[in-house]
Amino acid sequence: MARIIDIASQPITASRVGQSGPLWEAPEVAVYEVLDLQLQLLNLGAATSCLITLVTGMDTGNVAGSLYSPTDWVYPVGGVTFGNVTTAPSYLISTESLACLRYVSWHLGAMTGAGPVTFTIRGMARRYHI
Repeated sequence: MARIIDIASQPITASRVGQSGPLWEAPEVAVYEVLDLQLQLLNLGAATSCLITLVTGMDTGNVAGSLYSPTDWVYPVGGVTFGNVTTAPSYLISTESLACLRYVSWHLGAMTGAGPVTFTIRGMARRYHI
């Protein structure tokens, strides 16, 4: 079984290192075994390179009284990283067998230069065992 998954379907503009996707937008991926993802880097701004990673967590913060925030999330086992992107427009593809928690989001791990960077992350989530 496969499903289209949008981690950042609309162009996202990130302007500072450490910035993460809003938790309420994080798709649920716990039932899937493989993520085939494509990072489309649209613009680097004044930056010369950036490093975008995926983070995973158990709570999107939608529960009343939730203490979770993007800093409580962790990098997935295997550490999905879209490399050190140095040109825009660029397309990078990552196929990963993941041991994720319930939700997945993006994180701007590093940026050289003044930014901002604009990108999307989309792909397919696959499940082989029912």
